[in-house]
Amino acid sequence: MIYSINRIQLTEQDATVMTGGAALPLSPRGHACLLLFLKANNQVLSKDQLMQVLWPKLVVSDDSLFKVIQEVRKALKGLGLDSEELRNVYGKGYQLKSKVTAHEGQPRRPMVCLLPVLLCLLVWLWMMNREVELLLTDTEYQQLIQSIESDFTQHQDGFAHLGIRADAHPDDQLRLAHIEGLSAYKQGDYAGSISHLRGGLEQSKSLGLDGVKAEMNLLLAKMFIYREDRLALKAFLDAAETHYGVTGDTVGLTLTQIERARYHQVMGEYPQSIDLLQTILQTAEANQDTETQMRSHSNLAYSYQQSGQTANYIKAHEATLDLALGLPNARYAAFSYGALSQVYLQQGQYQKAMKFAELALKYCLEQKDTNVFQQGFSYFYLMLPEAGHLELADNYLQQAIDIQAQFNPQGRLLMAELSLIKTKTWRQDHSGALKVLKELLAHDLDSSTKNEALAWFALNRHHRGDNIGAYSTAKAVLSDDATNEQAHFLALTALTLSAQQLERTEETLASFKTMTSKPKPPGLFEQGLWLNLVNAVHGWQHHTDQDINPDNTEVKWSQQQAEYQSRLQQIQIQTQPDEALIEVLDDYLKRILD
Repeated sequence: MIYSINRIQLTEQDATVMTGGAALPLSPRGHACLLLFLKANNQVLSKDQLMQVLWPKLVVSDDSLFKVIQEVRKALKGLGLDSEELRNVYGKGYQLKSKVTAHEGQPRRPMVCLLPVLLCLLVWLWMMNREVELLLTDTEYQQLIQSIESDFTQHQDGFAHLGIRADAHPDDQLRLAHIEGLSAYKQGDYAGSISHLRGGLEQSKSLGLDGVKAEMNLLLAKMFIYREDRLALKAFLDAAETHYGVTGDTVGLTLTQIERARYHQVMGEYPQSIDLLQTILQTAEANQDTETQMRSHSNLAYSYQQSGQTANYIKAHEATLDLALGLPNARYAAFSYGALSQVYLQQGQYQKAMKFAELALKYCLEQKDTNVFQQGFSYFYLMLPEAGHLELADNYLQQAIDIQAQFNPQGRLLMAELSLIKTKTWRQDHSGALKVLKELLAHDLDSSTKNEALAWFALNRHHRGDNIGAYSTAKAVLSDDATNEQAHFLALTALTLSAQQLERTEETLASFKTMTSKPKPPGLFEQGLWLNLVNAVHGWQHHTDQDINPDNTEVKWSQQQAEYQSRLQQIQIQTQPDEALIEVLDDYLKRILD
């Protein structure tokens, strides 16, 4: 049979498409595919129709079909036809654009003088378009992804054993970049992960694999949530949405929308974030999609917290926890347990707060994911100093900071660093506290965090005998409108103590009276600091005959001090960390830090 397309004659011979007496440079499936379109009389052929003929009794991905389609397109282009001669009909399949006529007989032979030129052209086309064999099958690739997701420690030696080099098939190169990027991400190595993923996408010559590209862009967006480059974050979200749209992956599109809600959060657009997440939640509830409901509630909790909606914040975490335990989903259970432990801590329910912090840590340790672990670990190590477990707190806070420095040096654990300063101050390790303070203040900080660090610095200066420095630093903090309640309390304490030592009677009196008129922070350390300040002022009062606070007699202060010590001891006993959990934690920390 002879087929004519735009005056180009093609001949079918033994399931092969010939032109000018030579076979087109196609694989067997490429020839079979082209013949299907030549015989289709310009009808649209669906993907299912093509797959059933080209891969009988086999289940293959869209990528495999797209590869054959591209092969046929190249061959047709080599004959001088339009590159989109074999066009995609959206939502239906593929179709030859030009009219095809078929008839029996012998094809017209080209001029003999052109035959050598045509043969050379065909050889050149074959050389240029020959396929490089794929090393990774779809199944092998998915198995690798699943094994990294379940336990990244299986692949800490890398992926050189796959044998994918720079001259490998473009699909293999892109998949390798995804595998390496995901593995680095799971280990907490954001810089390495970003390098693999961005490099793979920028250098990719793969014509398909939209699903892989979507996953890579979404993973990049998750990491750039914590970076300042908001334009790049938005670009990754847009690219992920586009590629998921091509594949029709509704789950991927929903996950991208959730990350877009997080984008609104980092932009401070909390109402927009809440509106988007509530829309996602309503759709998920209608579809009985428990996983998406859980993700929506978890992210809504943060927006509620930042919007000052405390009741909604607690409800959202309770809803997340119920869903996570029902699925089960250890990661979200850990996050909710941890967040609720902070709520109980603020309410003074120390025993329940520690129990929930330990549950958060337990679930995170099961995940074998450094990023998830750091989040769950944070609830535990931030709980320790608040319950008076100072030695453990000192140890674990430092290790958390070391993990951050090793795997993601661009980010900082500000809460951990401030808590470590508090712990060292409570332990009277003022040199150690100064070292942490200097490292913290050497970086760019927002105004509120900087003032809190400076307030600690003022107190540290007093403890080290530099009362002039303590006095001036405390005054500077108190004069700044960006000072939060914690910083204000610490700075006033430092000012009162340093002014007393500098014999500035009126200023000591004024700052102490200011402190007595304000509510005190609820933390155990802050309560102890206040009682010590009262003790110091009483001693000063005896020497100056200043009537600072007649209600705070020495007898009353002694009683409060005794009650405080008794309560502190009781809380330490009630919140003693589980020894078995500590053993598992120490083993995990040793493995990831060695």
